[in-house]
Order: sequence, then structure tokens, then C-alpha cells
Amino acid sequence: MANLINPETKSAKISDTYVNWSENQTTGKKSGGIVVEVEFEDGTKKQKLLNLTERGAEYTVKTLRSLGWKGTSFAEFENPQLVGMAVSVVLADSTDKDGNVRVGDDGKPFREIAFINPARGYRRASHDEAVSLAHHFDGFLNAAAAKRTAYAPPAQNDGYQSGPDDDLPF
Repeated sequence: MANLINPETKSAKISDTYVNWSENQTTGKKSGGIVVEVEFEDGTKKQKLLNLTERGAEYTVKTLRSLGWKGTSFAEFENPQLVGMAVSVVLADSTDKDGNVRVGDDGKPFREIAFINPARGYRRASHDEAVSLAHHFDGFLNAAAAKRTAYAPPAQNDGYQSGPDDDLPF
């Protein structure tokens, strides 16, 4: 999906994951992927196929790792590990290969999942986390203070010029 048309981000939870596998009876070509099904707050569900192809495998692994999957084999999706995980889903209008928006039977644009990302929220850090963060970043504060001192603006000019012409009468 090169250009997202009418993108919208929604909160959801992963409701299922499984391996999708097919084989073309004519050519014998095998293809598959990992299906991630999400359920939105209103109870509707959508699926995203993460392809396992030469071109798609790297993206699939990157997406699954970002969701927290630490597996070593795709066979592990027989036992869904990510079910119940909160995610942020980007929906967009689906387009055909020519870039035309696909329309459903109801006359509305068909919406598909463009991206699935882990839901990232901020929370109050514990004391130990705050100390660790400060230990890591306090050097930046010191460097910024040193930079301000090194580049201090010149003293304010009061209009009186001192120098070799101080003895001139005018």
C-alpha cells in the first residue's frame, strides 16, 4: 500500500493469530503468512495477513517482533501468544492495483488494516526508572549548560566607545 487513503488510527486487541497456508494446484507454488485478527472496541473484527514471501518476510518478522513475539518458528502460531494484546491499528481505504478505491456491497469504501503497532502509552515512572533515566540523560543537561556559558552574548554596550580615540575633544 503505497499511499494511504483516509487513514484512521483505532485501538484494538489481538483476538487471534494463526498460520495461513495455500498451494496453487496448477503450479504447485506455495504461499502463506501469519494472520493477525484484531477486535475493535465496538466488537467488529478485521484481519491482516502478514505475508511469508521473499519480499514480505522481513516486514512480517519486524511487525511480529514489534508486537513482542519472541518465537523462533512460525509453527508457534498454532498456540497464539499475542491474543489479548492491546494494539494501535491504522485503517485505510483499500485500493486495487491501479490505485482505485475498492467499494463494498454497501457502496462504502472497503477499509483494510494498513499497519498494526503495539499500543504505547505513557505511565508514571517508578523511582528506580526515574533514577536510571536521569543517570543516562543528565549529561545532556550539563552539556547544554556548558554550551550556554561558552557562547554567552557580549556585555551590553552603554554607548561609550573606549579605545584610542578617547582623548579626542568631540
